[in-house]
Amino acid sequence: MSAATIARDETLELRLKALRLPSFLEQYIELAERAAAEGWSYVRYLAELVSQEAEDRADRRISRLLHDAKLPRDKSVATLDLNRYEAPLRGKIRELLRGEFLAGAVPAPVRGCAGAPAQQASVATRNPQAVSPLPMSRLHR
Repeated sequence: MSAATIARDETLELRLKALRLPSFLEQYIELAERAAAEGWSYVRYLAELVSQEAEDRADRRISRLLHDAKLPRDKSVATLDLNRYEAPLRGKIRELLRGEFLAGAVPAPVRGCAGAPAQQASVATRNPQAVSPLPMSRLHR
């Protein structure tokens, strides 16, 4: 593989688009040229492409979640104005910010029906009325 022989491959590009691998599509030629110049193995070339794709996906996910949250970009704990809240709530916020409650935390097992989504079991632990009145033996049929 020399840098002069690496050209765009339309079939490959169509397949990368179909598989939704935008970072592969964007970088496969540039990385192939670098791999040829530096004598990378095929596995190293592929590993680098996969690494780039994973990093880009993580970045896009964080950006999407921040956008969806509709949080102001300048908001942080440092800019939080505690005086906006009543005294009892200010005390609770300060307590949460100190994080001391984490020292006494214990793992809480979440039990639900076999095959039931974990979210349903989680809701049941927060809302005991949401738990089915049926005995567990009837739920596991």
